[in-house]
Amino acid sequence: MKNGKRTISGQLRIGDNDLRTHLLPDILARIDAAQKLAGMNRVLFLPSRDKDINQTIVKHCRKSGLEVFLWYKVLTDNIIMPERSEVGQDAFGGSAGESGVWNRIFQSDETYLFACPANENYASLVLNRCRQKLEEFDGLFADCISYPLPSLGLEAIFTCFCASCRAREPRLKEWAERVREMRDSILSATDEDLERWGTFAGQARAFGLTGFYTYRTRLITALAGRYAALARDMGKEFGLDVLPPALAFFAGHDYAALGEFSDWLKPRIYLHTFGPSSIPLEYYCMATGGNAWARRVSMPVMMEFISRSINVGMPHSLHNLTQSSLTSDVLQSQINMAISMTGTSVHPGIECARHPEFDSDVDETTIFSAAKATAEGDCPGAVLAWNLLYMPDSFLRIVGDTLLA
Repeated sequence: MKNGKRTISGQLRIGDNDLRTHLLPDILARIDAAQKLAGMNRVLFLPSRDKDINQTIVKHCRKSGLEVFLWYKVLTDNIIMPERSEVGQDAFGGSAGESGVWNRIFQSDETYLFACPANENYASLVLNRCRQKLEEFDGLFADCISYPLPSLGLEAIFTCFCASCRAREPRLKEWAERVREMRDSILSATDEDLERWGTFAGQARAFGLTGFYTYRTRLITALAGRYAALARDMGKEFGLDVLPPALAFFAGHDYAALGEFSDWLKPRIYLHTFGPSSIPLEYYCMATGGNAWARRVSMPVMMEFISRSINVGMPHSLHNLTQSSLTSDVLQSQINMAISMTGTSVHPGIECARHPEFDSDVDETTIFSAAKATAEGDCPGAVLAWNLLYMPDSFLRIVGDTLLA
């Protein structure tokens, strides 16, 4: 908290589709509404392609007394992403998964394709681009510094084996063999096998892949550290978007290590939106992808295995995953876990948007639960997620009434 006041940030993204449906006065009005109703005092701004609109938005925020952070995507959806053929490779020769992949993955402004953190040429380019943009902002909010999740296909959680990785890590050839052995064990698995295995991470250890997943985590930590150092050298505050504890292993996120150089972490604890990085969608994609691999395993047993792997009690049906079966207890436990895993401040993401590109059952009840869990966790900040353009006034008012009480 700053001066005893909780930091309420709002994520504002102006994509091409957003500009087709929102005029500039509409955008400024949503900023004003979030400031007035939710007590927002900081905007995390992902700029549009239109520099004039960007400058007007930043000027408006400053005039209103709002801090403006650069929201910067690093390993996905950056304008200088490598060609698709150069995007991170799995151990099976693909650049994106096939099994359980989300059926809307390439249908929006965001592609979610992944560039490997071991690709130093790309890493340097995007870091320099961030440096050029950051000067005019009050701080940096780094996003998408993670490995791909199951919504890009089950194969994606076995990345990366690209040329950059092979040049950097001599053990990768051995790990690729072990990954294929683990996949073969899943392909031939029975219900009894999955019940015996315990969790995905445990099975990875059994196949000698601890070093592989440690390698991934260290790469992610090192890359995030470069952005923290950039912000620090420029006298800026640094916040980092992270996956919720349930999905951190697959993303390569070590909360303790990332917290050592971050001013705050924003866990994406999304339970009521069916979109990438939300617990419902990633669970769904892991379950359907796993079932496509392990055809001898019944879906209930596969779902129970995935529930154990993410340490979240999930519904026993893949229908209506975003609805009330994912209770506020799950949210509270994820927030508490995030706080216990890091030594820095935690600013949970609160689902406040009804985004037209995603199925969602976000309503007044779910928003109140999220805001209440944030307050009870004594979090010094919260993030309104994840686009101010799609947050009704009634949602914003609940956040303000709950967090500013």
